[in-house]
Amino acid sequence: MTPISDIDLKLEWVYSQEHLKVKAKDGEVVYNSVTQYASPRLTERQVKWITEHYHAKRRKYVFD
Repeated sequence: MTPISDIDLKLEWVYSQEHLKVKAKDGEVVYNSVTQYASPRLTERQVKWITEHYHAKRRKYVFD
């Protein structure tokens, strides 16, 4: 599998800014927070960064 460059990743917030989808330049979904899917094309570092970004941003949208 061909690894994906960081610059070729597009982050999209969906479902009223609650969930994150990350797409490769070719349109392939490589990360989906709803299904907890992370493509094997992502490096361990990319998955960690995306997951941390998702959790940090998501906390801002949670109302107690």
